[in-house]
Amino acid sequence: SARFALPLSRLALDPGDAIRLQHGGVETRMRVVSVGDGDSRAVEVVREDLAAYDQPAGPPRPAALLAAVAFSQPAVAALDLPQLLPTVPAHQPLLAAHTVPWPGALAVYSSAEGSGWVRRATIRSPATMGSLVDPLYAAPPHRWDYGNVLTVELLAGQLASASEAAVLAGANALAIAGAGGTWDVVQFCNAELVSERRWRLTKLLRGQKGTEHAIRNPAPARASVVLLNTALTPLPLEVEEVGAPLQLRVGPAQKPVSDSAFRPLAFTPRGVGLRPWAPDHLSEPWRIGRAGSDLTLRWIRRSRIPSADSWDSVEVPLGEDAEAYRLEIMDGAAVVRTFETSAPAVTYTAAQQSADWGAPLSRGSSIEVRLRQISQAVGDGFPLITTIQI
Repeated sequence: SARFALPLSRLALDPGDAIRLQHGGVETRMRVVSVGDGDSRAVEVVREDLAAYDQPAGPPRPAALLAAVAFSQPAVAALDLPQLLPTVPAHQPLLAAHTVPWPGALAVYSSAEGSGWVRRATIRSPATMGSLVDPLYAAPPHRWDYGNVLTVELLAGQLASASEAAVLAGANALAIAGAGGTWDVVQFCNAELVSERRWRLTKLLRGQKGTEHAIRNPAPARASVVLLNTALTPLPLEVEEVGAPLQLRVGPAQKPVSDSAFRPLAFTPRGVGLRPWAPDHLSEPWRIGRAGSDLTLRWIRRSRIPSADSWDSVEVPLGEDAEAYRLEIMDGAAVVRTFETSAPAVTYTAAQQSADWGAPLSRGSSIEVRLRQISQAVGDGFPLITTIQI
């Protein structure tokens, strides 16, 4: 945005007018938002985003091309994410794609060996996707991050600000690619267009949907970014296909799978939506007292299923066939003791402490623990790794 004064001779300028502002050798398209008259005309302008005035996408219809169009390979991302909607099975990944010109629809083919391609899905809408402009540094999850600025450059599309209430209800969520196919789900309140296709996002929520394990320090510049909305298409895999490497080809639906406009993509689904989230609120013994030298560690489980996100529930649903946890006492990278339990608590007895450390742990000391909830379907959930003060 900008503010400046103009002579009274510029009476023709009114709020809503579009102007081109030249400053420092750069021409920027701006829109007038207010004009105040006095000894001069005080003008306030904001940057204009032409994409904001585009008509919304209509229903899909067959393309009627007057001339041959050469389609380029689309940008494609396969997102193995926690379950976002109850209507999409938890083990199914989501696909995002974008290309210009948009061919009306993109076909998704899969093969285990690079031959015998089978059509698995159709992508009918271009995704809002792009990349990080600057590195994004880590911040504590599940609380407002006022310190970091998330700057993204989109291939196309637009973003918009949202209220705190809307964000807490799920609005303005995007995924940032991490190492090993992980995705950090981030939400934002404030979106500001700073140049063509480049947005500055502030007031962030990090590690949403149980993805705090995917927060990188930092997430590097040029890391892929995908807005989580209805443009994403589920890849309808069977549960038995989780863990099996797949070859994907994504391209114009009206072209054969062998066409050069198809983007090849190697992808191994991991069933992230089936993995239990890390437990939380692991209690520290000094906060609750203890009997003798025995340490009782308690925690609160979290649920991965969408219906658990309700303020009315007394306790979140289990979401697993059985309740099971593994808590490990760590000494650096080594595991000195493992507890397997079906309840959200264990007792670390004085005898066990003496066997592990030579004597019961004294007050003021600390231990590192690693805690996971266990799934009968996929095994270990995501870990909570923390240091406990005795």
